[in-house]
Amino acid sequence: MQMRSAARLLIGALFLALLAGCGGGDPPVVNSTWNLKSAYLSLSPNQNSTPVTYLFNVTGSVGADQISGTGSLVLAPHISGTFENSAASQQSSSLEAVYTVVGVSQPVMVLASTVTNWFSSPNSGPFGETHQACSTGCSSGLVPVEYIVYGTSSSGVNLPTSASTGATGTLYTGQRYSNSTKATPLGTVVATYSVTATSGGAAYFDVTITEKDASPSANVVSTRKVRYFLDPNDAISLKALSLTDSTKDINFTVR
Repeated sequence: MQMRSAARLLIGALFLALLAGCGGGDPPVVNSTWNLKSAYLSLSPNQNSTPVTYLFNVTGSVGADQISGTGSLVLAPHISGTFENSAASQQSSSLEAVYTVVGVSQPVMVLASTVTNWFSSPNSGPFGETHQACSTGCSSGLVPVEYIVYGTSSSGVNLPTSASTGATGTLYTGQRYSNSTKATPLGTVVATYSVTATSGGAAYFDVTITEKDASPSANVVSTRKVRYFLDPNDAISLKALSLTDSTKDINFTVR
């Protein structure tokens, strides 16, 4: 998933001025709601014309080994393309983790993947993701090779325009396939969200993407989590990522 900021207002100075006029005592409670839909859609097409890079500290485990290292997410500029026979904007992102095993003299290992997100125009067609194989020199991919189709319009994501702390819901659902022919269904995917207030009228906006297989029991095969920060004016920024499946549990924290 891609990350941009909406316009910010200078409320900090006003807030301090109000405190100064209270004559001491406990600071007033900041009651806030957030326009999740506007903030989330600000991450979609035409938000960057040059590459954007995020740098991370990496922790977690690969197999039985605890790991430590660094990582990066590079968002390419949006370009025009076609997804599911409909005009769409596409953005490719390269995610990489470079790590060593904690407490062991171990060569540096690299996990990497390229994910392309497809954004449809309002009410025009579906949106989704394509996952590419790891490039040469990697140990393996951070996410498996898949073709995922979500909904009927990326502008129609199911998010409220006024959400308070504790808000939860389903962002979108979709179907997973081995490639764009859709001849081999892999199962389903569902993205859910939650909102948790922090301080000063800000909040964390967490998106959890759960993939299940095509078996009758619909077993969970992987989970991706994305944490965003929302300021009081709905400006959104990336804070952390995590990827969990049967072989790894890796956490990326923006540094």
